[in-house]
Amino acid sequence: MLTDLKVFPSLIFHIYPNPMKKSIFFAFALFVSLSAFAQQPDQARFDYQQSKHEFSLDLLPIIDGSHPFDLLYRKHYISKKGNDVALRLALQLGSSFSANETSESESLGTNISLHNYHISVGKEKQIPVSKNIQSYFGVDFGAGYSNSAVKPLQDDLNSGFVKSSQNAFNFSSTGFLGFKYHISPNFSIGAETALSVYYNHTSTTRTFETNTDIDTSKSTNDNLGLRMNHIRSIRFAYHF
Repeated sequence: MLTDLKVFPSLIFHIYPNPMKKSIFFAFALFVSLSAFAQQPDQARFDYQQSKHEFSLDLLPIIDGSHPFDLLYRKHYISKKGNDVALRLALQLGSSFSANETSESESLGTNISLHNYHISVGKEKQIPVSKNIQSYFGVDFGAGYSNSAVKPLQDDLNSGFVKSSQNAFNFSSTGFLGFKYHISPNFSIGAETALSVYYNHTSTTRTFETNTDIDTSKSTNDNLGLRMNHIRSIRFAYHF
């Protein structure tokens, strides 16, 4: 469920009160807590001076069924002030195709395609909680592009049909808070929560065609908003 709070025409606050995702997060946190107590003192220690690089894959899209590819790279190092920090680079790619048929005929209905590309860079500060658990917080800056298109399954100029396409560019600044649990020195699993400020520019083109006429309309929309993700990601990571 998505709740929009309109402050003025171009400013919208988005809240995502998703009970299922909250439940996954709390179950995961409980699992990590119990596993931490079950570990032996000398097991699964992590040393980012020995494994400065990290690749992680977001498992949340697999859990909720959206299936985009979301990969994060971290470069761990010690700052001039002696803090454990990491630089972050994330890439997200996603595509989907679907066909909605009407009950009258399999040739009637629409084809829908969606493509999404997003990249972000950021920095995080890390605070060890125990030998196996580490918390962290930081900021990401991101930019993305998405395209969606809707068209009929079959062009029928006698009845007329509508095609539409939408292009969107977005920019965001995201503050995040998370933790990682090291299963072993080279593998970890973790979760993040985040709050984002974003700007989105969308342009939409609609075309109505008949056997005698073609009519096209275009529109644009700009949004500035605040988005809260209770669970931004659940990541499985490899350290090397």
